[in-house]
Amino acid sequence: GLLAVCAQLEALHDLLAASGDVAYAEKIERITENALAGMLRPEGVCAGQAVNRLGNDETCAVREATRKETSALLRAMHAVRRSVWMVKGEAELAMLLPYESCCLARMDGTPVRISSVATGLHTLTLTVETKQPVEFTLYLHAPGYAESATVAINGGKPVNVACGKANAIKRMFQTGDTLTFTLQCVPFVETGYRGSASVYYGSLLMALPLPEAGAAWQYALQEDTPFSVGWEVGRPRVTVDACLAPDWALRNGAMTAPPQGLPMGEAYELTLLPYADTLGRVAGFPQAVTRA
Repeated sequence: GLLAVCAQLEALHDLLAASGDVAYAEKIERITENALAGMLRPEGVCAGQAVNRLGNDETCAVREATRKETSALLRAMHAVRRSVWMVKGEAELAMLLPYESCCLARMDGTPVRISSVATGLHTLTLTVETKQPVEFTLYLHAPGYAESATVAINGGKPVNVACGKANAIKRMFQTGDTLTFTLQCVPFVETGYRGSASVYYGSLLMALPLPEAGAAWQYALQEDTPFSVGWEVGRPRVTVDACLAPDWALRNGAMTAPPQGLPMGEAYELTLLPYADTLGRVAGFPQAVTRA
């Protein structure tokens, strides 16, 4: 529920601050963009979360948040905000989450302000302001979900940086310096419980929306499915190939675990939306294998 997700975000922030391990930053981003975002609706909170559920499932109900949940949510969002930037030393500063943000710090005793603004698809432009020129190391974490990442300094040639780590940029910074940080992302599949397949685009879990109780949901994702990506109101749409999975059953009105060992049948194109944009949904699919 909401309280558990909020507590997990706070705990992950503490682990990130204590260890500096960027794997915790990636977990924070994934939970924030999917589970937490999926709980927050314009009309209230959807406190229960399920990877797969029908549109009329009782966990789709939206209600007003309790005072305890509101307090926990505020603490969790503060933990996420504190996880974006961290001071590593007297002359070391790290940006750990690729979010629009602003950081105020002292580097080697000099006041420094860095603003991060989205300037394109998966692109952030960082603008530096300093009281006087100062040398320090800026670490930029390129998440492991990215296929590749580049950094361009002051409009120069983009340079490739490693994904899944914090990349060090040591230089004499001064007011007016800019860094253009770009991630190249493609959809990918992660295998989970009982061989189920989940599609991600960046940090976003993608799901087949089930807006109505009677919406078709018995589909299996084609193994090695091709992907195509479109956009609507700034949110991705990922198209995949799937086939019917008629043996995937309900039990007591809820979806059972995805079946295994399905043969690939006639292919259908499914369009997946971000998990947080759905209520009823399928986000953990059975996998269908094409037999030789």
